[in-house]
Amino acid sequence: MGRRVNALPDDGRPLTGFALRLRALRDKAGSPSLTELAEMTGYGQPRLSELFNAKRMPSNDLVRDVVQALGGDDASWLVQLKALREAEDEFQAATAREGDTLEAQVARLEYENKKLLALTFHPDSVIAQAKAATEVAAARIDRATALEAQARSVLAEALDQIRQAHERLPAVERQAESILGDARAEADRIALVGRTDREQIIHEANEHLQRCRSRVRTALVIDVMRFGLHRA
Repeated sequence: MGRRVNALPDDGRPLTGFALRLRALRDKAGSPSLTELAEMTGYGQPRLSELFNAKRMPSNDLVRDVVQALGGDDASWLVQLKALREAEDEFQAATAREGDTLEAQVARLEYENKKLLALTFHPDSVIAQAKAATEVAAARIDRATALEAQARSVLAEALDQIRQAHERLPAVERQAESILGDARAEADRIALVGRTDREQIIHEANEHLQRCRSRVRTALVIDVMRFGLHRA
């Protein structure tokens, strides 16, 4: 369903009167929704809403394109827009808060009276605005509640993971100690094997040395005996 504009009381402001005339043109064109107008003109719904709610002075292009989409005479509306800018400047100057001239005071009083009269004769618009504000507040509360629930869920999950980690910590420590003990035992075994091999090599070398010495002594004895026989 397309987005529609709220009621707009006539507060005497030139920009408000211009927006009301645009609303009348829109009603005459069959009251297309803002979604439909957005598709017809290429402007976003927020900007169209500002136009029909007198939120700010519209541009020439916006007024021309919207009027054409609504089947109006865009040239005459652009003339109205030019006059609107002049009238709005005068209105703003007359209702400016600065200055205490009698004209400014009267203009401010008239402006406030028109606003009060608009609220008096159009209470439904006030109720609609209050209802809309309430709905917005309720939606924000719902979003905040949903975010709070999501945050609580994430926190609960994190706390559960921390608890599980603490529960697994003793087993992990035992496993680490077991692995460390195995590593130390293996290191000791390798060191023992190394010492045993070294001692065996030294022992074999000593035996080989002894055999060599024995052979040398035997050879010397034989040579001495041969030498003695030769002399004899």
